Amino acid sequence: MSARDQLAAVIEKQTGCSKALARDTVATLLEAIIKTTKKESRFSLPGFGTFSVVKRAARKGVNPKTGQPLKIKARKSLRFKAAATLRDL
Repeated sequence: MSARDQLAAVIEKQTGCSKALARDTVATLLEAIIKTTKKESRFSLPGFGTFSVVKRAARKGVNPKTGQPLKIKARKSLRFKAAATLRDL
């Protein structure tokens, strides 16, 4: 069972809604997180945590198989910082 299906099952059980509605709710939530993070570089869910976009600089690396040096391009990455309620589990 995927994480989406697990989350939808929890929503279905807690609210008594249909399985289809629970799946749509999960899809809508994830879509909102992605769109907001792309647009504003940050999405915060109080009591859960914050998703943020960070820029990673270009750097040099080594191919572990051949030992040859290579260049790693600069890119953006997504970070998640858990809220205090999650850190204290």
